Amino acid sequence: MVKIKRRLMTLLITLSIIVAVLFGVSYLILHSPPSRRSPRVLRLERIQHSPNYRDGRFQKSLPYAPSYADQLYGRPHQDPLEVPLRPPR
Repeated sequence: MVKIKRRLMTLLITLSIIVAVLFGVSYLILHSPPSRRSPRVLRLERIQHSPNYRDGRFQKSLPYAPSYADQLYGRPHQDPLEVPLRPPR
């Protein structure tokens, strides 16, 4: 009976120490100041340094983005705004 009480008391003390350490570590992590800038600020800086970002917005580098089929079949790159429209049927 004495051995069971001793083991139970040792187990209880061990578990309480583990729980106290976990609470202490989680408190320190949750209440520590942030170590870096927010991701929004970092992303905004990366966007502003992009070569296509001018005058507060993105600018197209090509007037027409060639498709894979154009490259595969060797079609010339044409701006869709300059291609003549077919007459209606």
